[in-house]
Amino acid sequence: MLTTHRPTITDTTIESLQQAAEQLQAHYLNEEGHCYPLEELLQALVLWMEGTIEMMASDAVFHVIEGRDDYAFNRHAFTKAMQRLTQNHETL
Repeated sequence: MLTTHRPTITDTTIESLQQAAEQLQAHYLNEEGHCYPLEELLQALVLWMEGTIEMMASDAVFHVIEGRDDYAFNRHAFTKAMQRLTQNHETL
């Protein structure tokens, strides 16, 4: 039986997004006089990250299947992930 595992967001990632939202809030307050709620800034960051991930996934597929994979963003990390996947698959 094939099981699927949904990707998870780590606590470290959530903390990084929270810190970024706090830094943005301070920047907008100090530089522009706007005080945006942290939750709204955090939501904006999450939406931006989701769009970025979608574009990166599309880019990876294009460069692996049709284009030059050496042009794909952070190709080295993708190659390492595939190597781990292959190693795990071989041990089953």
